[in-house]
Amino acid sequence: MHLTWNVQQVHSFICNCCPCCCDSLRAVKEFKVPYMMVKSNFIAQINRKSCAGCGICKDERCPMEAIQEDGDSYKVLPDRCIGCGVCSITCPVDSITMKSRPEFIREEPPVNIMDWRAKRAASRGIGVEGK
Repeated sequence: MHLTWNVQQVHSFICNCCPCCCDSLRAVKEFKVPYMMVKSNFIAQINRKSCAGCGICKDERCPMEAIQEDGDSYKVLPDRCIGCGVCSITCPVDSITMKSRPEFIREEPPVNIMDWRAKRAASRGIGVEGK
């Protein structure tokens, strides 16, 4: 019996996006544009009208330093935001939501591990057995 797991329909893992514990995220954080290395189809968006200006999102939550002060509110830097959502779940006034990135830069996750392997191999110019 061969099972296929469709990662487009179910979560396959959960990441807490913590650069203090994760060597990969710690390394990515050093780049000027971490979004180019760690991609999500989502980006944080701050509602300036309802933002209380507490700074928790910037000072305590964002692992990529993608939020900066902007007057009496805060804004998200798109090239730094990896779309993890850590900022949105802890906003005390629910001013941060996750929105879809523009369609032209979004990437569809593979259907299953074999699809992922085939696409990865094709991008490197090699074939995958059984395909």
